Parts: sequence; C-alpha cells; structure tokens
Amino acid sequence: MQKLVNKPPPLLQSEKKDMEDLATKFCSILEELAICRAAESTWFGKPVLKLPPHKHFDIVCKIPEKYLPYFKELEDTVIQNAKISYWKNFDSWRRKKSEAKPQMSAESFFKRSLIVRIGAIFPAILPLVKQYGLQLTGEEFKQKKWNSENNPAPYFDNLDKLIQSSAKCKFIETVLEEMANSTNFAGQEEKLVIITNSPVVARILVKVSATHSYT
Repeated sequence: MQKLVNKPPPLLQSEKKDMEDLATKFCSILEELAICRAAESTWFGKPVLKLPPHKHFDIVCKIPEKYLPYFKELEDTVIQNAKISYWKNFDSWRRKKSEAKPQMSAESFFKRSLIVRIGAIFPAILPLVKQYGLQLTGEEFKQKKWNSENNPAPYFDNLDKLIQSSAKCKFIETVLEEMANSTNFAGQEEKLVIITNSPVVARILVKVSATHSYT
C-alpha cells in the first residue's frame, strides 16, 4: 500500500522508450478522434456525437424611422473622415514614398463605424451619442469610471429606451420566453449564447439581464 502512495521510481531508459512509443500512438488516435472530426464524421459507421439538426435563421430587425436621421448623419461623417484620413496618408506617402502605399481597408472603415454598428443594435443610443459626445468604447468606459453605481454611464440611465428601440432585444426576449420551460436534446436546461465584439454592448446586455430578471 505504501508503494502505491509514494511517488513511483524514475523510469529506466528502456521504459522511457516504451512510454514515448505509447504516447506517440495515443496522440495519433486523439488526432483522429478529437481533432479531425466534424459534425458529420463517423466512427465505425456511427456518429461520433449525435447532434440535433442545425437550424439557421436570418432575422430582419428594422430600425425605427425616428432614428434614421441619426444614422444618416453618422454614416456621412464616417465616410467623410475615412476619405480625409486616406488622402492625408496618401499625400504623406507621395512625398516620402518610404512606406507602403496607403489603402482604404474594410477593417479601418469598420473601426470608424463602431458607433453606427452599436446604434443598429440600440437605436436609442444615438441621441445620447450626440448629446454627450460618446465614443462607445471600452476605453471610454474605464476612463470615465462608469463602473461605479454612483457614476453610471449615460446609457445605463436609459436602459428602457434602449430596449424599446431595439428590435434585436425584442427578438431575444421572445427566444428567452420560448426557452423558459424547454430543455436541450440532452435534457438539460437550454442556454442562449450572444456574441459581440463590443465591450459596451456586452455591458449593456449584462445590465439589462440583471435589471429585467433574465436568466
């Protein structure tokens, strides 16, 4: 019994070689079984994991008309700023020609259109952007110290307006209602996963979930 409790003795050189061979063979099995498998993959003629059929839906979420002028103004500003930045960089390149020729990439445009994209989720946030000069970034949230209850972000004070203006939020509410008394294919409580690359959107959704008793 004492031998089982104590640390095992070091392996002999010949034993190390055998263990390395076993580890190599086991890794090849793992690669086939775990790494190189898709939902349609089979193992000895049977599915590796039985999954329910995948269902994909494209949901059209309309923006209330009263917020459309805010979008138009912001979109025009984003496009104009992108052009100004490009031609400024182009003039600098033309004088020096020591760097790569500047290009107007989709990535830079999407970065500049951050507020527009967040506004598409919560249209009622756009008047707040104009009123308070919001940037809707994670850095702004930290610098303003809006994580304090005594100093909430302006959009936290207007959660009801944000929800009422958001067709996406309303659709999520219907999904949560349908999930309330349902289980997944394994008989477990269903979960809803929302993916966003915006810290502000994530914080708003967490706040909405907490204040509106969503689970």
